[in-house]
This record gives sequence, C-alpha cells and structure tokens, in this order.
Amino acid sequence: MLMPLRCSIMQILIHHPAGMTPSEIYDQLDPAYKKERQCSPERLDGHLMSMKGVGIVEATDAFQDDHGQTVVRYSFTDYGLDTAKKYFPSLLN
Repeated sequence: MLMPLRCSIMQILIHHPAGMTPSEIYDQLDPAYKKERQCSPERLDGHLMSMKGVGIVEATDAFQDDHGQTVVRYSFTDYGLDTAKKYFPSLLN
C-alpha cells in the first residue's frame, strides 16, 4: 500500500536538503504512483505550493526552463523538519 502522496513528497525532500523541483520529485515518484492522476509535475507543484502556504517547505530558487516556464525549487523549512520528526518519524528513514 502506498503512502499518501504528500508524505512521499516530504520523505523525498527530507533526503534532498538542497531542494528539488516538481519535475525532479516526479521522476522519483512516478514508478510508484504511475496511475495516480495527482502525480504529475504540475499537480506536484500545486501540492508543494500548499505545503509552502503552511510553512512546511519554502521556495529556495526560481528559474526559467528551456521553454520559458518558471520552475521553482522547494526545500524543507526548519518548521517542516520539526513537524516531520514529531508526526511522521518514519519519513526520516
């Protein structure tokens, strides 16, 4: 059984402190969540923006890709790490 998608996003970001883009996260999630509509780079960006809104992640970089689209790199905040340690300690493995 799969973890909820946002928990999987958190687990990936915890292990990549420099941050990741939605596309980079998607590349890691796609094998497990291949048939999930909510697992696309665009929808992952929406999940990350929601997580940013509550202070779990922050935008650490923004740049334009080869197609002129803005791409944001997200990483965990200290608050997000504290929250993960408190409520989801299994994500730290």
